[in-house]
Amino acid sequence: MASCCVALHWKANLEALGLKVEDIRLDEYTKRRFVFFADPDGLPLELYESVVRE
Repeated sequence: MASCCVALHWKANLEALGLKVEDIRLDEYTKRRFVFFADPDGLPLELYESVVRE
């Protein structure tokens, strides 16, 4: 699955669970996508693309 699709998948699944998720961002340095959302205590959490190594 392409990385842009993975980030969209994360966002869609979290939103389907009722979580408020920020827009997908692109790290200008690593060129990886990431999203922020909050845990039940309001603390920010981040999902950040990993590099697949073969």
